[in-house]
Amino acid sequence: MKTKSSSKSFFNRSVLIPLVTVAVTLTQSSALADPDSDAAGSESNANFQFDYMHSRAEWEMLKERSYPLKTPLDGPTRSRLQREAAAQLETLEREAPQPQPPTTWTNIGPSHITSTGCSYGAENSGRIVSLATDPANSQHWLIGAASGGIWQTTDGGTTWSPRADDQSSMNTDAIAFAPGNSSIVYASLPLTGLLKSTNGGSTWALVNTNPFAGRGARAFAISPSDPNVVVAAVETSFFPDPAYGIYRTTNGGLNWTQKLSQSASALVSVPGNFTKQYAAIGQPYGGIGSNGLFRSTNSGQTWKAVSGPWGTGTNVGMFSLAISPSQPAVLYVWVQVYDQPNNRWLGRS
Repeated sequence: MKTKSSSKSFFNRSVLIPLVTVAVTLTQSSALADPDSDAAGSESNANFQFDYMHSRAEWEMLKERSYPLKTPLDGPTRSRLQREAAAQLETLEREAPQPQPPTTWTNIGPSHITSTGCSYGAENSGRIVSLATDPANSQHWLIGAASGGIWQTTDGGTTWSPRADDQSSMNTDAIAFAPGNSSIVYASLPLTGLLKSTNGGSTWALVNTNPFAGRGARAFAISPSDPNVVVAAVETSFFPDPAYGIYRTTNGGLNWTQKLSQSASALVSVPGNFTKQYAAIGQPYGGIGSNGLFRSTNSGQTWKAVSGPWGTGTNVGMFSLAISPSQPAVLYVWVQVYDQPNNRWLGRS
């Protein structure tokens, strides 16, 4: 009797074990396949499909990457979904409408000026050499005409009024608003000198004739915290002259100190950081050894040369500089470079 009972008990366990094994296997498979199953229950199944996991931190990270699904996705599935998403993004970027430049422009002036005293044309127009926008009012602009003085608009260019007709000369170069106080404006009139306005450009006063009388300023850089601190690039269009270059004032333009010698063709300060500035000594078509790019890290007090693929000295001429407003660490450089094999000057950027 005992032998029979023992055999029966063994038979029952033999049948039960496979059944339990099948049930557990089905439960594991269902939990991994069902996106609505409990994530906590799936966590105990890591060795089944996620045996590459080595720590709970990896498991938790996988669950986070798989959200909002309750069941973590395996590696191949996640890779496939990422590839599909990347392909979809590329398609959208490729097919999305691209910004287009304006197709039409409206001339708001100046109109042609009939002239009988000009040997190279019966009609001329006033050349605009500078434009400054009021940092506190986008509708308020000042422009400088090559031989027409300073003009002002307060309605975004619809109407204009002359503001410097009382000066001894109408030749105009650079104009700049003080970024921290737009009532202060500086302007260069090469045959007159340095002008300054304290009412946003409505009226002007002559504040300096040395070095600005007989010399034009290509650009101004004005401190946003103190409009009396100004750096100016003074350039010549003709022969080398050590009296030109980078100048600096700390008393609103009354007195200036020369910081770099020879014609300065460009000057920019880093947006939001007046201490960092770039300047170029760029006598047109070379001819002097000091031509090149320079950098200041102390608001224009001292300068150091910056090397670049354009070279230095007599092989480079004029420079133009621009700093990206969105990425102040990016400086764009255009420069005249001498092409010696073909004996010509080229513009490179």
